[in-house]
Amino acid sequence: MRKGEICVKKIKLNHRLIQVYFLAVIMPFLVFFGMLGIFSQSAMGQLEKEVSQFYKSAETMRQSFQELIILDLDGLIAGETDTFMEQSKELVNLRLNDMMLKVGDVQYFYQFSKVPLRVHSMGLTGSFALTDGTPVQYSINFASVVQRDMIDKARSVSLRTGMTALLAYFALNLFFFYKIAKMIRGSFNEMKGAAHKIQTGNLDFDFPESNVDEIDEMYQSFDEMRLQLKESQEVQMQYEQNRKELIANISHDLKTPLTSINGYVQGILDGVADTEEKQERYLHVIAGNAKEMEHLIEDLFLISKLDIDQLPMRTDPIDMVPYLQDCVLDWQFILQREKMSISLETELSHAHIIGDREQLKRVINNIVNNSVKHLQASGSIKIELKKEDGGFVVGIRDTGVGIAQDKLGHIFDKFYRTDAERNRKIAGSGLGLAISKEIIQRMGGIIWADSQLGKGTTISFYLPEQGEKQ
Repeated sequence: MRKGEICVKKIKLNHRLIQVYFLAVIMPFLVFFGMLGIFSQSAMGQLEKEVSQFYKSAETMRQSFQELIILDLDGLIAGETDTFMEQSKELVNLRLNDMMLKVGDVQYFYQFSKVPLRVHSMGLTGSFALTDGTPVQYSINFASVVQRDMIDKARSVSLRTGMTALLAYFALNLFFFYKIAKMIRGSFNEMKGAAHKIQTGNLDFDFPESNVDEIDEMYQSFDEMRLQLKESQEVQMQYEQNRKELIANISHDLKTPLTSINGYVQGILDGVADTEEKQERYLHVIAGNAKEMEHLIEDLFLISKLDIDQLPMRTDPIDMVPYLQDCVLDWQFILQREKMSISLETELSHAHIIGDREQLKRVINNIVNNSVKHLQASGSIKIELKKEDGGFVVGIRDTGVGIAQDKLGHIFDKFYRTDAERNRKIAGSGLGLAISKEIIQRMGGIIWADSQLGKGTTISFYLPEQGEKQ
């Protein structure tokens, strides 16, 4: 079916080219001959008009045949009958079509030439008497022989000139039609080749530029489509890669605590934990691993809800100063056991915003937890709060190992982990910062990161002040 459809489109294109050819060449050809006919008719009418005007002026010659003869024959004078008959033979030199003379009782008829009916002629009739008293009657038909020659010559010249111009016009149109057809077919062949490349999955090519605006616009539109397809393909490939990495990470991150839980449970069952103190220690390890698995599953569930925009966001009034103080107190208790420190620095007494308290707490915990993973013993985390541009900026700075600049732009991507070698000592799914970015954006803010290798990382986010959020 697809081949048939392509064939139909090709035939339609040929039909259109034939139509263009007819309009560009044949139609002007017909119009030219029509105009040539009109020109011929006009020229004929003009010449006939001139002939009529000529013979109309000849009406003044109607005085007498004798005067006409004297006028045209340079001194031929009518006298005696015999003399007149001899002299009348000179009339053949006149531009006459035919002539009838009746001299006395004898009638004479002369026919000199045949003139087309379309050429005007004029008849003169009259009578007079010779000097010997013989009556003469005449009837003369003046024909435009000279004018007819002019018409024939004009027709011949017009026809030759017209045919020459027509052939030149035809050749010129044929040349331009060939160039246009070649250009159009070349453009479609280019498009066909591009479509075939896309069909085979090849999106790494460029379209040529065209000097014709319409074709260049078509190329640009097709190239934009190619780039969009390429971008979609790259995104799809990236998602597929992320999915595979996610499965691998989840498998590892779930396998590690599960293996640990299974080992400690088996130890309890086998009686390895033969004292109450050992059993309590085993149970604490099992609980910690179970908590880690719970966090991982919770992150997966949360990112799924964010992807489909089904995570409700509350609009609670929050004073960021006491709110951050509470967060610092919670983390101080946890970090003391790791010999790490966390503190809050701010010159503000109040910082009112509107947001979801629970989700904002998740953002701060994700960032701090991410910093803790990269801190060495005795490392520190500092939270700074300051007012800026109609809102508040929270910066969480650590003294960890830092992040390379070429990786810094990806840390908010889903499933991304800064350790390209996937250091298995650092747990996590790579979803924490991606979740934080989504939450901050839904609260009307922005989030960014600054880092230097060996000097630590600062992750900051901006939230509008209460009443400033749009």
